[in-house]
Amino acid sequence: QANTVEESAFGGVVWDGPKASRFFTLAEPGKIPPELRPYMTDKEFEKMMKDINYSIQWGITQRKYLCPIVICLWIVLLGPIILCAHIFCFHYPLARAEIERTLKPL
Repeated sequence: QANTVEESAFGGVVWDGPKASRFFTLAEPGKIPPELRPYMTDKEFEKMMKDINYSIQWGITQRKYLCPIVICLWIVLLGPIILCAHIFCFHYPLARAEIERTLKPL
């Protein structure tokens, strides 16, 4: 059974949904399911679950550090795009049309 100790936006679980569930209770000694006992030892199962938890947590931890960089790049890259769109798609065409309309009587 999956159980997640911390679920928050910056913890990664909110946007990952069920794909980011870690298995903390299964990574404890003596938690091997009876069905797996013929195939592996308790220590092997515990190590396997810790490795799985690490693999899941690794991406979430990376995102914690990546998030501020993405936000800054988003602002830096999106800002100029919005400014250019406003200038070339809204301001200049509208100003040109108004100027031509104003000068039409001449």
